[in-house]
Amino acid sequence: MPKRKRLTQAQLAAKIGRATETVANIERGFALTGLETLQAISRELKVPLGHFFEGFEAERNKPRGRLDREAKAINAIKQLTDPELRVVENMLEGLIGKR
Repeated sequence: MPKRKRLTQAQLAAKIGRATETVANIERGFALTGLETLQAISRELKVPLGHFFEGFEAERNKPRGRLDREAKAINAIKQLTDPELRVVENMLEGLIGKR
C-alpha cells in the first residue's frame, strides 16, 4: 500500500496519526479500520477511496472461516524461503490441475 507513493509504513503512519503496527495490520488485511483512516490513507497515497474496496463484493460473500484460512495461508507463504515456495507452488499446481 505505501509503496505506491514510496512511503514506508512508518512514514505513512506518522502522516495519518496512527501507529506503524496499525498501518502494517491494515495493509496485510489483519485489521479493519474506519472510514476516517481510509480517507487519510487515500489522501496521502493519492489514490481514490474506492481503491480499497476493489474485489470487496466477491470477498464479502466468502464464509469467515474461509477468509481466515486464506489469510493464514498467505501469511505462511510470505515466510517461506524461495526453494520452499517452489515446492508449495508445485503442490498447488498439482491440486488445481486435478479439477
